[in-house]
Amino acid sequence: MAVECDGDSYHRIPMVRDRDRLRQEVLEQHGWHVERIWCQEWLKNSAGVIARLEKVYEHRIRAAVIA
Repeated sequence: MAVECDGDSYHRIPMVRDRDRLRQEVLEQHGWHVERIWCQEWLKNSAGVIARLEKVYEHRIRAAVIA
């Protein structure tokens, strides 16, 4: 599982968004699951973001064990 966060350059430079999308596509093609944390979401509710990431992680682990 990969966790990516946006930053100032992500919002200011269109090429950064394209590069991030491409990186996510490549990771997913190699079996990774990508979760993104948005800065505003983190600032408003970091505990909720952590809880979401833990839930996704646990789900991915259970799915891998079953597979």
